[in-house]
Amino acid sequence: MGEIIQFRKKKPLDVRTYIDFDKGWKFTENDKDFLIKYYEEYLEIVNKDFCGDGSEEIQEILDSIKENGVNGSKELIQEDALIAAGAFGYDIYKKYSDSPDILNLIENSILDVQW
Repeated sequence: MGEIIQFRKKKPLDVRTYIDFDKGWKFTENDKDFLIKYYEEYLEIVNKDFCGDGSEEIQEILDSIKENGVNGSKELIQEDALIAAGAFGYDIYKKYSDSPDILNLIENSILDVQW
């Protein structure tokens, strides 16, 4: 996976304020297995701990990655990452401090998104 942006040292109200959009999308088809595993685990947690609330969107992303690949699923992955980032603002690093893969996913996904 490519180099990630480092805006965790700043305390923005909105994480999007500090994103360098010129860096662009970081994921490649080499990250397909990682993304499939991530979304499978995410789906399992949602089904187990949240009674499946929101599982349709996660399943849609997972199916898209399997069928269309990483780049073909870019918009869905970015949308999901933006929702996660927006839900916690700069506290996203506190929320996911024990989950570096989730932070990497969010940081890499929110690059190159058109607002």
